[in-house]
Amino acid sequence: MIDKEFAASLSVISLEFTNPLSKYSIRKFNNICMKQIISCEIGKRIRTIRLSKGKTMINLAHDSDMEYIQLSRIERGQINTTIFQLYKIAQALEVDLQFLFENFETEINDKLNFENLLDSSSKK
Repeated sequence: MIDKEFAASLSVISLEFTNPLSKYSIRKFNNICMKQIISCEIGKRIRTIRLSKGKTMINLAHDSDMEYIQLSRIERGQINTTIFQLYKIAQALEVDLQFLFENFETEINDKLNFENLLDSSSKK
């Protein structure tokens, strides 16, 4: 299921790249969309697990040895993070790192298919 927040952010990304004078190629556009999709999905999973464990963002940031604002940006999918930071977050949440990636490929492919659907409908 595609949430409204994701669809809105994808629309904004799509609008940024419809300018014919843009120096970005279609391939670059797809890579940027892919990064955004992955960052959002990871952030959503971290937030879901955090809330299910009854942790606040401040607690998790402290337990992960990172700044609150950094964790906030990761949860909102605003930044790419390192695998080391994901490992520290997973440890603080008391889950295996692989738990953050369960069924990940399916979720990403669903969102990419949705992005392609948006892209093809905007060309009509």
